[in-house]
Amino acid sequence: MLVGIVLIPVLGISTPGDLGGWALMISLSIFGSLVPILAMNVGLRLLTAARGSVIITVQPVLNILLGMLFLSESLNLQQWVGGGLVIAAVILLARSPDRSPSAKPRQGRDLHTRERESPIQ
Repeated sequence: MLVGIVLIPVLGISTPGDLGGWALMISLSIFGSLVPILAMNVGLRLLTAARGSVIITVQPVLNILLGMLFLSESLNLQQWVGGGLVIAAVILLARSPDRSPSAKPRQGRDLHTRERESPIQ
């Protein structure tokens, strides 16, 4: 946001002329950039990266549904089927068990130090 404000005079882009324009520009930067990034960071703390990547695939489908709701967009059969397949895949993957091994440390080992094991036993 700060870089954008600095580049406005350099690129010759006109700034908002009234307080309402500045309020819109600041609210767009906060709710369009800052809040989604913070929400993603909080989500990554609560979920694994694999689970988060599966859930984020719903975003295009959600955007299309919001476009239908607010912009009166219409979908054809192929788009409905594609959206349904994405949602079905996310549900199936969300219900599946994690396949990664547990990250529990072994007894008697420190995670920060490596013990050298002899290749000849």
